[in-house]
Amino acid sequence: MGSIDVYARVRPLLQRELHEEAPRVVQTTDGVVAVQVETDGTLRERRFRFGRVFGEATTQAQVFTACALPLVDAVMNGASACCLSYGQTGTGKTHTMLGAMDGLIPRCMGALFERVDGARVSYVEIHNERVADLLSDRTSLDIRDDCGVVGAEVVDVSSLDEVLDVLRLGAERRAIASTDLNERSSRSHTIFSVEVNGATLRLADLAGSEKWRTEELRDYSKHRIKELTSINQSLSALANVVSALKDGRPHVPYRASKLTRLLRDAFCGGRCAFVATLSPSSLCADETISTLHFARRAMRVRTFACEVAPEITSGNNPRRVRELEAALQSARAEIARLRRGSAAADASKDASEVADAKVLCERRRVLVDEWDTAADAETREAWLHDYHAWLRALPPLLPEDLAGASVELRERVRLMEAAVLVQAEVLAARTTATKPLAAANSPRWRTTGSAKADLLRSVGADPGAVDELAAAAARARARANYEIM
Repeated sequence: MGSIDVYARVRPLLQRELHEEAPRVVQTTDGVVAVQVETDGTLRERRFRFGRVFGEATTQAQVFTACALPLVDAVMNGASACCLSYGQTGTGKTHTMLGAMDGLIPRCMGALFERVDGARVSYVEIHNERVADLLSDRTSLDIRDDCGVVGAEVVDVSSLDEVLDVLRLGAERRAIASTDLNERSSRSHTIFSVEVNGATLRLADLAGSEKWRTEELRDYSKHRIKELTSINQSLSALANVVSALKDGRPHVPYRASKLTRLLRDAFCGGRCAFVATLSPSSLCADETISTLHFARRAMRVRTFACEVAPEITSGNNPRRVRELEAALQSARAEIARLRRGSAAADASKDASEVADAKVLCERRRVLVDEWDTAADAETREAWLHDYHAWLRALPPLLPEDLAGASVELRERVRLMEAAVLVQAEVLAARTTATKPLAAANSPRWRTTGSAKADLLRSVGADPGAVDELAAAAARARARANYEIM
């Protein structure tokens, strides 16, 4: 079990921020981000500690060595890995991942090609909750939990130059727009996937979070509002997944968005790194605090890394393989022993239930025989009392391994018909001088379908019971071979 590696990176102040003379409120020291926040007229400092904090003078090479190089090592050892850049729009996420083709993605591919001869790559974006392929004209692609994006173009690459061509093509097709903080703001999440050595490395450049500006909503187009809504909803889904994992909840809402579905394997079985990008300006203080809170929650997530040692994947360590096989056999034997113990503990209880079920089944057969021989009303009324007692003793479900415990539906309906007949007969005898109904083997009772119902209604039988009997008879005819307990 491991944890998500979380890093914070602070960009320099932009020209617009310098022009507006917005004060700097973010300071960085060794592993700490300090933010000056004004609360109720009082200036207070909020401090957040991470594994590594990159200041404004940090180079791309330094970020790669600390954040992404361990992921390359994990992939070469057979484990999947993922790196995400997360933060407010205009804080340097795309610069971190791509830059001037010197960001984390190109550097990861350069490091891989120092160890392998080739790899397979794909490049997709999630825009307005629709997955599109950046290397072809395919849009509205599906995501499957077992194989990722279905239908995305997969390109075989064998050099860094080929990878750069792929990245440039994807950058040209990616959805971008001008915002208040960034003239070329990414309006979609992009995921660059690399398959090598049976493992997958995903490098995700997420769209930036952006607060709703209520006073400016009337100036936003419908397309802009839809983009803002989609981006914030998917980032909220990602935050909910992180919170669920941090709290150890039994259900993690991976399926809440396309982004979390696609990045599920990063949390379930691989190594993961977050790079939280920040602005030092007071204009972005609220979003900076929000990003830092998210990053701190991500630090507490526990993942289940499944790295496979090289000597096992290459098949040149048979002794280790034999040890693992022996451990597997031992675990199977322990499971079988526990199952036997559980079965022995419940044996007496099961035997009692089976014995009671056998008695009930035998009593049901006796009831059927007694009804066929009931010649007078008094005998039939006594039979009805026994029938009701049998029904009350019948459990909801009989043991599955008891042969003959099920009651065939036609036989159950026959007993129901007989019970309603006796009820009608008793009712008629008590309220009127109507002649008692004939026994079940009389020609009149052998009528079928609605004739039986009419017969019962004529003697004042309970209408609800009559309707239930008619419905049960119809089901019996339609499902003559179906058995119920």
